[in-house]
Amino acid sequence: MIEMKNIIKEFSLGGETIKAVDNATFSISSGEFVAITGPSGSGKSTLMNIIWLLDKADSGTYLLDGMDVTDLTDDEQSVIRNRKIGFVFQSFYLLQRLTALENVMIPLLYRGESEKDARRRALEMLERLKLADRYKHLPNQLSGGQQQRVAIARALAGQPSLILADEPTGALDSSTGREILGLLHELNDAGQTIVMITHDLNIAAGAKRIVKIEDGKISEADNTSEEAADESGTDDQDRT
Repeated sequence: MIEMKNIIKEFSLGGETIKAVDNATFSISSGEFVAITGPSGSGKSTLMNIIWLLDKADSGTYLLDGMDVTDLTDDEQSVIRNRKIGFVFQSFYLLQRLTALENVMIPLLYRGESEKDARRRALEMLERLKLADRYKHLPNQLSGGQQQRVAIARALAGQPSLILADEPTGALDSSTGREILGLLHELNDAGQTIVMITHDLNIAAGAKRIVKIEDGKISEADNTSEEAADESGTDDQDRT
């Protein structure tokens, strides 16, 4: 699903060159549930933006679902994002003047589907996420957990190859966060590939595999709850 080789991304800061991603090489297979984790400033946000095709590496190769996406134009990247990647944001990013149904329809309409087909598929997704009775509700009429479910329905509506979730429980209370994490597990058990970005090692431990990034360098870690508990004594509140 994802194959990155020798990915480097640099930034200039105060006359100094910083390697936000330093020669990263790793792969994620179809059907995996992988957590990418690291402290503030580790490079995980930069890596996420490269995976999501919002940013380009300075060097290296990136294959997504078998396609070399390393040197795509901005327009080509936009098309691939819409068709292959569903994104779940920490802060939901639902349009407040649109209903739950209309929010889920947006990526389908953007890709050129008819309003009838987009509405049908959006309703199917909301039903799958147990929100069929909330489809007419505006975001401010929904709980945080319900809003995140709408965001996940929106991400799934286009039948993407990959779900990329950025701190998907970060704006939720612990109970609702566990509910959303459980939902991601259900989707993964059904075959959906999921990559979750999180600073919280206790949340990361729920994934089937952990990829760590620190100072731009990638390493693997065992995804055990014991390890997560040992390493998360200080809670990093920075969502970068």
